[in-house]
Amino acid sequence: MRKYWLLISLGVFFLVFAVGFAFFGRKRQPTNKIEQEFNSQRAIGDVEYQLSLGPRTVESQAHQVAVDWMVQELRSAGWQVELQEGEMAGHPIRNVVAKWGAGSPWVILGAHYDSRLVSDHDLNVDYRKTPVPGANDGASGVAVLLELARVLPGRINEQSRYHQIWIVLFDAEDNGKLPGWDWILGSQYFAANLSQSPDAVVVLDMIGDANLNIKQLTLMQKY
Repeated sequence: MRKYWLLISLGVFFLVFAVGFAFFGRKRQPTNKIEQEFNSQRAIGDVEYQLSLGPRTVESQAHQVAVDWMVQELRSAGWQVELQEGEMAGHPIRNVVAKWGAGSPWVILGAHYDSRLVSDHDLNVDYRKTPVPGANDGASGVAVLLELARVLPGRINEQSRYHQIWIVLFDAEDNGKLPGWDWILGSQYFAANLSQSPDAVVVLDMIGDANLNIKQLTLMQKY
């Protein structure tokens, strides 16, 4: 059985998204200022923008544009941003890693941004060979993390409980059970290259369901 590297011990604010296809082809401008309150409408707009790019499949044009956009948004919010590039299982990996603060406790918030290459479980058989648009499975988690990136700097100070926060947007996570692929390649690459272990990791994936039900996990597994 694959060993998952996630440690889940801290809560985080989740929003329920009702997501549709809109604003195709439009460009979004970076915020360029620190916010104090989570703006749900802006987060939904971030979901819509990702959808307007098309499926963010690995090495596609939409994938490249999404990476550039996420890096720009995080830097505009004041985060130190690195593009972690490498290879896993013969596939290129481009993880976006944003850092704030130093020391411990050290918390990592993560989500994947790539889209699955085929919609092989779609109820409509005509769509099963087409890429997944990725509104819920990808775009929703990214949107929440980007909005948190805009809000958290205004709430972190010397008295904060969390001294170091990373936001990691993982690549190549969603193509398991396809020939030549496996699940969670980006996060495996990220974990394999960590020199130390964080105090906690919270992954926000598939949080855009209209009937969202999040279960709290008490079991912690270390990679």
